Amino acid sequence: VQSFEAAPTACAAVVEALYVVGGTTLTTYNVNPQTGQVETVGTPLNLGSGVASSPLASSPDGHFLYVPCCISGTQALSVYATDAKAVPQAPAIQVIPGNFVKIVVDPNGRFAYGLSLEQDENYNQIYSVHIFEIAAVSGKLTEVKIEHRYNEGTCCAWFNLDGFDSKGARLYDDEGSDLGGGGGSLWYEQQVDPKTGDLGKRVFLINGSYAGQGQYASVALGDKVILLSQTVDGNPSESWLDVYPHVPNPQSPLIHCTTSMLNVCGYVNGFQLD
Repeated sequence: VQSFEAAPTACAAVVEALYVVGGTTLTTYNVNPQTGQVETVGTPLNLGSGVASSPLASSPDGHFLYVPCCISGTQALSVYATDAKAVPQAPAIQVIPGNFVKIVVDPNGRFAYGLSLEQDENYNQIYSVHIFEIAAVSGKLTEVKIEHRYNEGTCCAWFNLDGFDSKGARLYDDEGSDLGGGGGSLWYEQQVDPKTGDLGKRVFLINGSYAGQGQYASVALGDKVILLSQTVDGNPSESWLDVYPHVPNPQSPLIHCTTSMLNVCGYVNGFQLD
């Protein structure tokens, strides 16, 4: 489920759009900003068959939707134009072959970053970050370069793109595993060149991993703060939420929030910042 704000034309009112993917069908809802009520609009989009879709992205103006999904059972990255109610229109205006599992669009709408996943001859999982330039009028993507490749081995590890700060100056990613009972991710940021889209050196932000089974960690990144929570099943006293300043590898939290402050649920997990 992903939501976006779209202004399809200069004369049209702003539309709050909610996209829900079930299997390979994408349904569009318009959201009433006063009541939060949703209404189905347009015709559901059939994304393909045989392969589940991955997280999609919208252009900042809502004119285009970028969907890593399946075309006749083959993974690809598809670009759809949207109508005045933000409904994506078939057929796709562009289809880029490749096993894309994620795409993020910078808030300025100039560049998109696609994450592809391939398996080499030794069964290692190879993640690649593709930099695309976005055509201002057509919304189509032109690949500029493959910026990075990450070898995550044969089992239980991953690399993920996590979006941008509000100005599009920093791209976030995380790299982790769940091997051996523990798991979680290490989180990083990279500076984005506003002219070329090139990514700078990865800078370590925070350790969002956990030690063993029955434990969980969650991270949320804001422009000024980093949130980190730790949850232990059956032991709320060992669960907490810390708020840190947004600096590399912060040591002292601004706020240490214990479960006595979060006693509605006993712990916190899977949060987001607006």
